[in-house]
Amino acid sequence: MSFVNGESRAASAMTGEQFLDFANELYVAVAEEAYLWELPDGSRDLAADGWVQHGPWRPEDCSGALLVWFDAGFLGLLRRWPEEEPVPTGQAAELLRSPDQWVQRPDGSMNVAVVATAAGEAVPADDWVQALHVLRPAQRPSG
Repeated sequence: MSFVNGESRAASAMTGEQFLDFANELYVAVAEEAYLWELPDGSRDLAADGWVQHGPWRPEDCSGALLVWFDAGFLGLLRRWPEEEPVPTGQAAELLRSPDQWVQRPDGSMNVAVVATAAGEAVPADDWVQALHVLRPAQRPSG
């Protein structure tokens, strides 16, 4: 979700700049192998003039974006607890469709990271971002 004047916006309602920020930051989260439960909170970057907040985003928007990339073969899931192992495709798809399950748990059982596949690593970052434009309805001219 992106905040505008304290209100959250769905991906389809984000401005172009907000959507690009969402897509780019989600891509960075995959590159950094972030846990699913970390994604909706967004991220912070230290810029020359102070901290820049990216997000938070609606979990449903994160889910939708990750599913686009998952279906394209760009990413998979890696369970990091109790042992590191890939999440089987069917279970991964179900988990990606269930952002209500992306909750940090004291026992570490939801330490599931988003990771680029070998195919995804071969795809330029701009193509990952471009793939997400299916989440936004075509802009209709007003008038």
